[in-house]
Amino acid sequence: RISSNDSNDEEKLGWGIGLGAKYKITDVDTIFANYYHVKGDNRYLLYGNPAYVASSNTDGSLNISESEFNSGLIGYSRTWSPKLRSTIAAGGIWYKDDNGYADFASRAATTAATRDGLNKTLYNIIVNSFYSPTKAIDLGVEYTYGQRKIFEQLDPNKSDDGDYSRLNLMAKYSF
Repeated sequence: RISSNDSNDEEKLGWGIGLGAKYKITDVDTIFANYYHVKGDNRYLLYGNPAYVASSNTDGSLNISESEFNSGLIGYSRTWSPKLRSTIAAGGIWYKDDNGYADFASRAATTAATRDGLNKTLYNIIVNSFYSPTKAIDLGVEYTYGQRKIFEQLDPNKSDDGDYSRLNLMAKYSF
């Protein structure tokens, strides 16, 4: 919901639907897959776009344009021992490119509000391992490599696609 000072407001509902499955091949090997279609939400995705963009029309009325995307993930997990497990997964996010959100993303490709542009597609591969020396402690390492493409790059000196990578280290104590 957005409102202006003159009590003019606009409200939209975000929603999503998903389907997931996992299959245990052996006692130590598992494959899994997830698919989601989401409109107007972004809380659960790393590097995702804002859930919506807001603007004023020429008549002073407000407008909300929601992001809409499909997301998929497929992966394999292996339990090496009771204390060590690993996963490799690949996924992607594909934003709809024929709605008000995509129009905004193309027009605002180089504005400060969108920094380096809004993502049109994201692809990544994730590899991780977790070690549990005791029942209460988990230690993990994860590497992510990905590629992104933005809706439109208006600056001829910049590319509309690029790579990203990240290394995460994690320690968790459960009590």
